[in-house]
Amino acid sequence: MLTMIIRPAQAAEFARVADLHLASRAHTYSAMLPPGAFDGVDPVAHRARLRERLAAEAETHLLSVALDGPEIVGFTYVGPADEPLARELHQIHVAPSRKGTGVGKALMRAALDGFRSGGAERAYLWVIEGNDRAITFYERGGWTPEGTVREQPMGNAPTRQLRYEIDLRRG
Repeated sequence: MLTMIIRPAQAAEFARVADLHLASRAHTYSAMLPPGAFDGVDPVAHRARLRERLAAEAETHLLSVALDGPEIVGFTYVGPADEPLARELHQIHVAPSRKGTGVGKALMRAALDGFRSGGAERAYLWVIEGNDRAITFYERGGWTPEGTVREQPMGNAPTRQLRYEIDLRRG
């Protein structure tokens, strides 16, 4: 039985979040990206980069974790968007063994509630074109394509990403 809580991450959890991120990325994107897209990713260096990013963005961003007992089963990373009264969902990841259990939905709900309580009116996220599972998840949650496309590397592979938005003023 899932007895999950969602709360801001603690510094002692950053390494576990980084490890979950690598596992989730490998699981989620292995069929979408060319083989070897994540070759050369050093978990120790990845943990250090995450810690540095969190320190640099501590005043403007929030890393939240979903916990089932002591186990981190997912996380979100949110921050400001490029326009006033808007926020961005930079990352949402769920442990591969927990996909489809409601963790992602609970994380999304918590992020959107946090945006609303902070006075945001809109939120944005980027999703890799062809990531049909994520696109379906976001669209069921009320997100819609905004029309902007960008090219951005994921690991050492280029990706085409679509920008989605949600109007937070609507329930």
